[in-house]
Amino acid sequence: DYTVNGAVGRITTASKGTSRGATLSSVASRDVEARVDLVLDKDPTGNGSYASAVLRKVGSTEYRLRVRVTSTATYREIMRVVSNVESVLVSQTVPGVRYTAGTPVHLRFRAVGNGTTALQGRVWFGSDAEPTSWQIQANDTTAALQSGGGVGVHHYLSGSSTNAPVVMSVDDLTVTPAL
Repeated sequence: DYTVNGAVGRITTASKGTSRGATLSSVASRDVEARVDLVLDKDPTGNGSYASAVLRKVGSTEYRLRVRVTSTATYREIMRVVSNVESVLVSQTVPGVRYTAGTPVHLRFRAVGNGTTALQGRVWFGSDAEPTSWQIQANDTTAALQSGGGVGVHHYLSGSSTNAPVVMSVDDLTVTPAL
């Protein structure tokens, strides 16, 4: 389910209703900003695919900046996952965007703070310029997410999808301290 060719990583989600992820556990930082490019190899069907950048991952607890692409719409969301229980902190429809296979999805995700974490994200597609301001923001006080953790990516293929397997390519992951 995981391959790397020296330039791009590929994660295969083999069947509907399942997920795959990859984490750099040794990063283990609290106040960071990550940027990554993700590409899905198939157009979404049903409730589609969910592609995420992950911050502060410890075990089954993490924050995600998620792009949810369906057959009819695209959403950007900030998620909290605690012991594998997902909660959407904020969700926004991305107007005018309907995802097509092979289009790069660019994500920039930032988490800063202890006690209250400020989460900020940017999502843009293809050759579009990166937005100059944060498009989606949330604050969270969940105790389990107030310390450092790993950085990674995650993909979920919805249970109503009809085009499994779906391959998510991962490229240009960068992580920097959030100052």
